[in-house]
Amino acid sequence: MTEETLNTTDSGATSAEGNSAGADLDTILAQYDTAPKTPAPSPDLRKLQPVIDFATEELTTRANERVQMDVKAAVEFVKQVEGGDKMTDRLTRGFLEGKASEDPAFKDAFQNRQNNPTGWQTALAGAQTEFAKEISSLPSNNIKSDAEAARAAVAGGVETPGDQQGPSPVEMGQMSEQDFEALRNRAISENERQ
Repeated sequence: MTEETLNTTDSGATSAEGNSAGADLDTILAQYDTAPKTPAPSPDLRKLQPVIDFATEELTTRANERVQMDVKAAVEFVKQVEGGDKMTDRLTRGFLEGKASEDPAFKDAFQNRQNNPTGWQTALAGAQTEFAKEISSLPSNNIKSDAEAARAAVAGGVETPGDQQGPSPVEMGQMSEQDFEALRNRAISENERQ
């Protein structure tokens, strides 16, 4: 065996007599280091840092505004179905956000809407169809029309106090039990005939 082999420790590092363990370890770790190495900014760049920060913030703000405008346009498009005008923008936006969380293809289409507007419009049209199905099954759409129908039926069937036949409530309160029973039996028999 050679002298270098004899001086190797259990961990595989060699002693000072062979190669330096620290230098080998640094070399090996450097091969697997994936973090980008950024040079220290020069003094000129440090002077420009406020401008760079402002530009970065401005670009981020504009990008967020563009996203908000695109979402608003999507909400307006989806609401163009029958009954969609009765839905709030918030509810419609919630539907679209739910669709994006459940359907990765829809989310990808939105994220790539600038590069592939046709794909985004196709995905949005599919969401509009799904939205129309969802709102058509909501019971609240029928409640208003049912309430209006009930009001119309009741309005036609309401009797005014002058149209009332038979004794008044005051007269009924003054009747004997026998007279009241007779009145009740007549009313029941009249209702059964109708």
